[in-house]
Amino acid sequence: MSSKPLKEVSLGPVEIPALSRPVLIADIGATNARFAMVKGAGEIVNIVYLATSDFETVDDAIEQYLKDSGSIGSRPNQAVLAVPGPVSDDLIKLTNNKWLFSKTALKKQFGWDHINIINDFTAMSFALPNLNETDLELIGGKPKPIGKETLGVLGPGSGLGVGGLMHDGHGEWVDFAFSEGGHITMAATTEEEEDMLHYLRKEFTHASAEECLSGPGLVNLYTYFATRNGGTAENLEPEEISVRALGNQCPHCRAATKMFSELLGTMASTVALMLGATGGIYIAGGIVKRMEKAFDKNAFRKRFERNVKMKDFLIDIPTYMITSRHSAFLGLRHVALQGV
Repeated sequence: MSSKPLKEVSLGPVEIPALSRPVLIADIGATNARFAMVKGAGEIVNIVYLATSDFETVDDAIEQYLKDSGSIGSRPNQAVLAVPGPVSDDLIKLTNNKWLFSKTALKKQFGWDHINIINDFTAMSFALPNLNETDLELIGGKPKPIGKETLGVLGPGSGLGVGGLMHDGHGEWVDFAFSEGGHITMAATTEEEEDMLHYLRKEFTHASAEECLSGPGLVNLYTYFATRNGGTAENLEPEEISVRALGNQCPHCRAATKMFSELLGTMASTVALMLGATGGIYIAGGIVKRMEKAFDKNAFRKRFERNVKMKDFLIDIPTYMITSRHSAFLGLRHVALQGV
């Protein structure tokens, strides 16, 4: 069983009546299903990661988690699950994940009074106002405190998630409900990028942002550079591409990581302009963190600001990398406690 040890943490109470029973929260991705409990006045405890490949169904993963976290006491009577993909129907099919389940059936199976299924970047969006300085790394622009300005977030991982929050002017944040912005058509700003997108269109028919800006996307970029002049690409994982790029062991890997950084700047700029996200753009997802120094922050920020007509607008928007491993749980807690 590929799981990480249970860990008791507290991400801080909130000003609500104490919960009589814990609430199960889960951030379910293509590679890992991350579980935790919200109890008491909002403490987040019993965090465990399970590899999705170890389980045939989401039901099996939940059963395993509840078994592992039995020491918490009473079982939860409700759950909030964040998933990659559409959540409007009863039948939930996860993007980049084989799991398929019914909300109604899952609620009945575990005897929950209530179940709330949200998009994974709805959870990430609601986390943004709860992040502190230790959860963030500034990667461009000037930092600004969270106020009432719109916030945007995008996250390269197994896929590419996009989300954001808008303030309602009365003390509440409103998310953009459901976004599949990662599947928009990727735009090129150089001839080399246009050639790369032509390569992707031949491979995938549609050259989406996700085909460039994700773990598989980084592999696509490497493959493009390795084969464009008749060469052969090795079977490399994203981490290997980053390591070789950092060690100057492979010019194709270096070119791929640089283009990844620039294209992410283009995408972040697009999100900022579309949402009017003057409060900041946040980069989530595991790929950028695992790239470490192979991610070119200067190239990212330069591309973010590269818009002649809107440069003055973009230059004042801070861009951050989310460094916390548990940020999505903050958004899930918000939904669990506020009933969003």
